[in-house]
Amino acid sequence: MTANSPLKNQPRRVARRRARADDVSTAGLKRIVVTDRSRLGKLLVGPDARAQASTRLLAMLEASLESALEVDPAAVPRGLVTMNSQVRLVDLESGDEMTCSVVYPEDVELVDDGVSVLEPLGMSLIGHHEGDVVDWQGPCGRRGMQIAEVLYQPEQEGAFHR
Repeated sequence: MTANSPLKNQPRRVARRRARADDVSTAGLKRIVVTDRSRLGKLLVGPDARAQASTRLLAMLEASLESALEVDPAAVPRGLVTMNSQVRLVDLESGDEMTCSVVYPEDVELVDDGVSVLEPLGMSLIGHHEGDVVDWQGPCGRRGMQIAEVLYQPEQEGAFHR
């Protein structure tokens, strides 16, 4: 963490890179919707952040937000995991499938398959695409999961203000 880190409740200016849906030079980089970045940034500096996640996880989310390319809501490519997206995952070791929705912490109880963005799985999914493999620390150790399909993405449904 830097001295100007949002985890210290101080504003921080982050150099933001804009991405276009067809930008080949940025292939493989995580992308974050502008509105998601803003809301997640506010979550990081909010009074309840430390009660909802460890300092290590908050620092990981901050780093992820800083390095991700910004995407306008109307230009989000199909298959990108954004906030409130529902995804089908395949465990690379067991072949088991699961479905989850990446949600804000306050919405976990409201969504049947909700996984908070402040949990390791939720944090590892945001900004990745269908076909990507994400590693996360689960209750039974490190696991590799492939994002088999993005079943629902708010931006594709025109839900830009959520």
